[in-house]
This record gives sequence, structure tokens and C-alpha cells, in this order.
Amino acid sequence: TKTIVSISDIPADLAGKADLDPDTGYIPSSQIAPLQGRQTGVNTSNGFFLSEDPALLFEGDRTVAVLFTTGPNTNTVREQIYCDNSNSTQSGTGAWLNIQYLYVCYKGSTQFGIAKVDVNTTYLLIITKEKAYLNGIKYKLNTTGTQNTEFIVIGASKSGANAFKGVVHNSRIFNYIFSDSDANILWNNADPMAY
Repeated sequence: TKTIVSISDIPADLAGKADLDPDTGYIPSSQIAPLQGRQTGVNTSNGFFLSEDPALLFEGDRTVAVLFTTGPNTNTVREQIYCDNSNSTQSGTGAWLNIQYLYVCYKGSTQFGIAKVDVNTTYLLIITKEKAYLNGIKYKLNTTGTQNTEFIVIGASKSGANAFKGVVHNSRIFNYIFSDSDANILWNNADPMAY
């Protein structure tokens, strides 16, 4: 079953507010928190998002969608984009860049290097059971592990290491498995920023 949540459904203690830095237009890393309402990208070169809130750590199938823009150099070792487990390659969902390639896993099943990525380029990544989509292109994933969500971290590993040096524009977690048509809705005819 799909659950539709509107801003008014978010409990006040889960909703946050952040002031945008007038010089960069980003949220200062000290204020990264669950946000209510319209928001801009989070500059992850000096900060990341981490939550252990039980409302985000639900059990069962999920879909993770991350809209991000790579930085000026993708020939680096492990820049973490998304992770929900301290060992995501065994029992969690994750996405990271490593030497110009995007790696993803769902329930610990890793698909190494699903695609080569370019510098300063925007991508929509959707990870769900048995498949991932990158800018509308579908990739098959082998899903054999179990989901054990410990936390949600965006833009680095939990310790703050492996920082992603681009911009994460948004990240969404859905409590159901995406179909091809669901993925196409987010891809929005090659205009995911407008969705």
C-alpha cells in the first residue's frame, strides 16, 4: 500500500526550519535537519544530513530517490551520496561515487559501477527492489539480503567521512517498491528538478 503524506501530516517535533545562507543559497551544515516546506539544495562539501529518528527507520520494502549534481572531480575514492546502514553493502541501501562510477546497493546486494558519471552533471537516482534508475535508465539489481535500517545519512558516511563533493538537491524515501511508471513520474521527461 502507498502512503501519501502532506506537510500538515508531519508531527511538529519532526519538522524543522533552516535559514538559507544569503551568499551561497544553501543551508548551513549546522542547520541541516528535517525541513518543512520548500527548500533548496544542501551543499555537502562541508556538511551532511544524519537522522536516527524512528519515523524514518521503518522496516520493509522501500524506494530511495536522490537528485544530485556531481562536483568538479569524479575521479575520487568513495564519495557517499546516501546510506542507511553502517554496512550498507551487506544489509542496507546505499549509493556512492568511486573513480568516476556510481555504485548502488539495495538490501545489501551491490551492483558495482552501474554507470559512469560526468563532472558537474545532475542525476536522478532511484533505488528500489531489484532495480535502480539513473536519469530514466533502468538497471537490474540482485536483491538477496535483508533490510536493516539503522539511520539515514545523506552526503557522507555516518562518521562524516567520505563526503560527497557535489550538491544533493533532494532525497525522498517511499514505503513501497517503485514501478517503472512511478520512476517515470519522478524523472518528469528529463526535468526532475521541476517535480
